[in-house]
Amino acid sequence: MFEKNEAKLVMNELYPPEKLYKMPLEVFKFVAQYYLTITQRNSNKGHIPQLNRIMKSYLNCSNECCMWLLTQFSSWPLLRE
Repeated sequence: MFEKNEAKLVMNELYPPEKLYKMPLEVFKFVAQYYLTITQRNSNKGHIPQLNRIMKSYLNCSNECCMWLLTQFSSWPLLRE
């Protein structure tokens, strides 16, 4: 699979377990912020379907991601109405 001289990235050797546990949430935060702030305003909308699939997969797998998205990109006074 890997060439002799090819380096491979082993996450569990680079980061402690508590940081690895939070990694999916951090990746989701980056993708969501990029999607909602840059991609939606960009004239090149070709990446939207791929980013939608990525975001949906994270939301389906993680309640943390769902709660973060709701708290960051919604207005609670509007939701109460």
